Amino acid sequence: MNYIKYTVFILLFVILSCSPHGNGTKKSQLTKNGVEKEDYLKTIEELNKDFFKNYWEIEKIIVSKLEKEGSEYFIENNCYEILGKFESTLEVYCQICEKLNIDNKGGLLTSYLHLNDIENVKKQYELMQTDEIAFVYKEFYKYEDSGKLLESKYISIKFDKRVEEFANAVFTHINAIEEFIIQEWEGLLPPKTRVMLLYCDGPGPYNSNLNETYLPIKSRSISSSKKEAGGIVHEIFHLVNIQLLGQKCKFDIDWGMNSFKFLDEGYAQLIESKFMNTFNENREGVDEYSKKIVIANSFDFKELKTKWGELFSSSDVKIYYLAYSFACFLEDKYGEEKHKALFLPVANIPENSWLEYVESYFGLTVDDLIEEWKQKLIQ
Repeated sequence: MNYIKYTVFILLFVILSCSPHGNGTKKSQLTKNGVEKEDYLKTIEELNKDFFKNYWEIEKIIVSKLEKEGSEYFIENNCYEILGKFESTLEVYCQICEKLNIDNKGGLLTSYLHLNDIENVKKQYELMQTDEIAFVYKEFYKYEDSGKLLESKYISIKFDKRVEEFANAVFTHINAIEEFIIQEWEGLLPPKTRVMLLYCDGPGPYNSNLNETYLPIKSRSISSSKKEAGGIVHEIFHLVNIQLLGQKCKFDIDWGMNSFKFLDEGYAQLIESKFMNTFNENREGVDEYSKKIVIANSFDFKELKTKWGELFSSSDVKIYYLAYSFACFLEDKYGEEKHKALFLPVANIPENSWLEYVESYFGLTVDDLIEEWKQKLIQ
């Protein structure tokens, strides 16, 4: 969105199976103790290769296993993270994280928020005070649940009771949202995208574990409800992308992946603008802004792929405008379908990092693409 979405940097990137990467490429079928994996672990590993498609079946299996074996089984086999993916096992997941003293960059905090356990939301926020991303969650413990749920086939919206009127206005756009996301990502969508509308301001993180995004709307007017609907489309792209990458790549998404944020946020804004029917006017604005920065020679554009996190928190340069403009350049150069497919991999990714994958995919280094983009801007 045009306002900052602080997503993957605060992402709880959940391992999609009990194997290290969940992409089905690990040959060994042994646990850490050298014992052959039992049928449960093999079954979950196989189903996790297409997590969204097998979502309900996986939930049924893990609930049954939890009832039979208890939480210690999941701890001993180091596969407890999957419990954080389902509402039915979320409370146990939180208990395990507490027991193991797991620090997951806001993931435990947002899990408690989903459970309406505000006391523990506040506790987690207090524990995060030395973390550089703590500011993202500074008002989450003030959430006052309405006790209501707005729900469609793919989307459910919980909301703070102080923003009920706005939530209802957003929900009037739900059919348009669903038509668009089916058109873009049919067969790849989460079985349910969860949205929480918060009575606060600031960045909007998400919890990929729960396919849930948090949209602060305290300062939004009712007339901007369509814009917030665009924000939901923006976030669904992130959730689909992260899930597919988790299934197909062998590298982790972490704080060093500035190049991922650069391309990921640019495309999310681009797809949002297509839903909003503002693509042309938005592109004109971001290209003009980017052109001025190029001509002024006041910014090293290569820092977009190496220092995104630093620029996000300190720079006066509108890096989201630059990312959006670069996304438009890539779409012009390679076509809409090839650009889109970068984020929706259907085969295992052999490269060892996101940057290697992108450069192999496009056949040019990101530095070379940035230079070509800059030249296009000033021609």
